Amino acid sequence: MKKQERLERIIKILAPGDFVSGEELASEFEVSRASIATDIRKLASWGADIFSVKGRGYKLAHAFTPLDKDKIEAAFTSATLAPIRIHTCLESTNASMKSAHDWQQGEVLLADIQTHGRGRRGRDWVAPVGSGLTFSMFWRFDQGHQSLTGLSLVVGVAICRALHRLGVVDVGVKWPNDIYSGMSKLGGVLVELEGQLGSSAACIIGVGLNINLENQNLYVDQPVIDIASILNEEPDRNKFAGVIVSTMWETLQEFEAKGFSAFQQEWQSYDVFQGKRIALSMGERQVVGTGNGVDKSGALLLATDSGVESFHGGEVSLRGFAE
Repeated sequence: MKKQERLERIIKILAPGDFVSGEELASEFEVSRASIATDIRKLASWGADIFSVKGRGYKLAHAFTPLDKDKIEAAFTSATLAPIRIHTCLESTNASMKSAHDWQQGEVLLADIQTHGRGRRGRDWVAPVGSGLTFSMFWRFDQGHQSLTGLSLVVGVAICRALHRLGVVDVGVKWPNDIYSGMSKLGGVLVELEGQLGSSAACIIGVGLNINLENQNLYVDQPVIDIASILNEEPDRNKFAGVIVSTMWETLQEFEAKGFSAFQQEWQSYDVFQGKRIALSMGERQVVGTGNGVDKSGALLLATDSGVESFHGGEVSLRGFAE
């Protein structure tokens, strides 16, 4: 058995949150206790919070339910469009999808653990082991790059639709790619494009959603929230994965047929900064005004002293502005 496979099996053995002795693990995998100790240190480097108690063994600080293909597919709200693939640990689902080829339309890659997840503008996506839902979806747009206007906003709408189906109604969006509950971040979207201008556009759509952070010590630059806190109960990660993936399939097909303009009003109904005083930073430039939704291309509309101005993505960032 390769070491990577052994590591993945160990984390699944520890997932229920019970003590497992080093002797049991060594016997299971026919390796030395020293090898198991080395494996535990490696798992800790992946972000697994494992503690050791003499005479009892190893225990994962926060139990979690591993992702399960059959359970995810059982939660689909529409016909299966493409295969889903699950890995216990990947550096990044987006990076792994980019490094391979021949993905089917709508195919999904999920990971229980991401060691180097990424958000917009190269930021790290922080997700302790088993605490979130992280996956990437492949989608090819035959009409090319010009048909992608507003794509990340549409994915946000799809996620909000799915969460509503799952009973999570206090959710919204922050332009251009964040999912919010109240004024705290619940998740995010990262869209990466492949292909040349003038040809079909292959997109890798990455999604990260906080499921149950369990008071983990996260080093992030903004308030965060999770599904467990909103519902006041332990969410079923597999059910959430199935409903969100299948809702994204439905919504992306609708987007291909109708474009972003068909989603403009719905996106604005979820906009947590609508009518609020906000500041946008573009390098050293900052513009302050009142959020006024988005136009039919998905550009942010900001009411300033100079009138209503529109802003596109790229290096634009958005934070709540306190006067």
